[in-house]
Amino acid sequence: CEGLQRFGFIVDPQKNSKPLTATRDISTAQSFSKLFVVRTNEEMSIALQSVSLLSEGALLQGLVRDADEAEAAGGAAPAEDAQSPELERAAQIVSGATGLYVASHHVDNFTNPLVAQVGLLYTLTPKFPDVGYFRPFASDPRDPRIQLVREVFGIKDAPESMYGATMDEAVDFVSRDREDKLLEQIVDKFLRYRKMRPFVLVGGLDVRTVPKDWPPSMDTKVAAALNLPIIWASNVGAVPMPGEKDSSLVERIVQTVSTFKPRGNWQHVPFAGVILTDIPESKMESLRTQTLVALAEEKVNLIATVPSHKKLQIRTIRDIANALDAKIVYSKSANSLDGVDVGSVIVGTATADKLLTRVVRRADLAERIDSTVIPESLAAALRAEFTKFVRADADGHIKVREIGGVMAAMGYSPSAEWLRSVVTEVDRTGVGNVTIDFQTFLQLVLQRRAGAEGAGVGGSVSAGGGGGNVSGPLVMTNVGRVDILFTLLLASLSARFPRVAGILLTNAPDETALPPDVAHILQGLKAVGIPVLCVPLDTFSATSRLNGIHGLPPGGMLTPSSTVKLQAISDIYSHSSCAAFFRAIETGKTGPVEMTSHI
Repeated sequence: CEGLQRFGFIVDPQKNSKPLTATRDISTAQSFSKLFVVRTNEEMSIALQSVSLLSEGALLQGLVRDADEAEAAGGAAPAEDAQSPELERAAQIVSGATGLYVASHHVDNFTNPLVAQVGLLYTLTPKFPDVGYFRPFASDPRDPRIQLVREVFGIKDAPESMYGATMDEAVDFVSRDREDKLLEQIVDKFLRYRKMRPFVLVGGLDVRTVPKDWPPSMDTKVAAALNLPIIWASNVGAVPMPGEKDSSLVERIVQTVSTFKPRGNWQHVPFAGVILTDIPESKMESLRTQTLVALAEEKVNLIATVPSHKKLQIRTIRDIANALDAKIVYSKSANSLDGVDVGSVIVGTATADKLLTRVVRRADLAERIDSTVIPESLAAALRAEFTKFVRADADGHIKVREIGGVMAAMGYSPSAEWLRSVVTEVDRTGVGNVTIDFQTFLQLVLQRRAGAEGAGVGGSVSAGGGGGNVSGPLVMTNVGRVDILFTLLLASLSARFPRVAGILLTNAPDETALPPDVAHILQGLKAVGIPVLCVPLDTFSATSRLNGIHGLPPGGMLTPSSTVKLQAISDIYSHSSCAAFFRAIETGKTGPVEMTSHI
């Protein structure tokens, strides 16, 4: 570092003279930037790099070979799956790297950041069986995202080796102004994990889980410390403003994406490009064409555009089971758990006839909401449901982001696209504190239904498949309510009775704890195909945990048992240009692997 003083880098001679036993800061307090010495083993690094390059080369050649075979068999690749200039540029940035850092940016809470990471792993793992997965920040030692990746992709590495720090540790470091020590710990654990894997996909922060005062640009800082190229996955193109033309949407996408580019002290971080997610199918072609040109002018590579998928936007019986750690007593098929949207939760604490009335009333509300005219009688019913969500000090208003919960309580299951459009229309600030009264809510419902494009805008309550997501309520009741279970069984045998998505029995630890008469009734429920769950919680505790269903995110959860959602992720990413991106890496592979970390 001699001679760097003129640039503001100042070495502390005493710190620098000590024997090196671990990564250590050798800069003074006056230094413009932190300076670290990192213990290395050059011979081992050269050997690992050689093995990595040889392994990756063989595997990537397999990608090209399989694509050629598919084309020879008549399976033409998607139009955007060509080796375009922007993919080649992005590949050159990644070529020779030991991993890839995937950061996420979302304009709402309707998209799970883990989806993009899982999608990329689906693209990688068939040809890169030795790919690893690492999270700089984990929720806890048994982070569910790490568990998901380990189980779905068969990664046998110890969970504690696959993350740098828990969020509690990270918050403690940051609160004590020891961000440098936090980065040291992450780098140290990553380098140890990297010895086991030739290529590592690093999953960035989930901004929904970090404190509001979290340091800015943390994803970029970590990518710099790990010396990895970074790509950003963003759903900024998923939410057009009301009346916004494609040209204006493209301009907004470019403005947002431009903020991802590393700047200042971090401008040396390789920025490979961006993946635009959750794009409406109808806008895929036009938006990609226009955005490709606009981003190229900003020297940003568009790696892929990924469409939205209905199966990723629904809350299912499986999501309910995962949220409550419930046991599945019966399900007719995986689709009955993963393919049916839970529109609302109806708690069976009253008499059986009143419960049936509520089920029918919810279905009737949802069906009438689908029309473009709301009569006075329906408006009164909607107002009654709306009022339940109004807080005592809110003067008849609800927060705009509670609209989904209100709709679900009415028996209507709005899609993530519908919710995004409504939230964007009202809350242009994006802060989330905007409130609306009942009349505004009613107008929004009418406006959206008048402009809806078929059933794809929102689910509908029906017994058949139809064009939208099959939806229905979840009935929750105590395991001892034989009257409710028997009445539901009889009613469900009628073709005119609304579909019930499932039944949740409370105060029931498992199937062996069911009373004999309940077990007999459940045999009848199997005949009509209604899934049944049981949970040891009492009804009040279970209801509180679900928080009236809107406590779950609109897309539900993502776990190893979410087979339908995982298949949807695999499908949309396999048909995107992500595979072509990794093929292009092989075409443009140059130079040795750089092992030095920048902190």
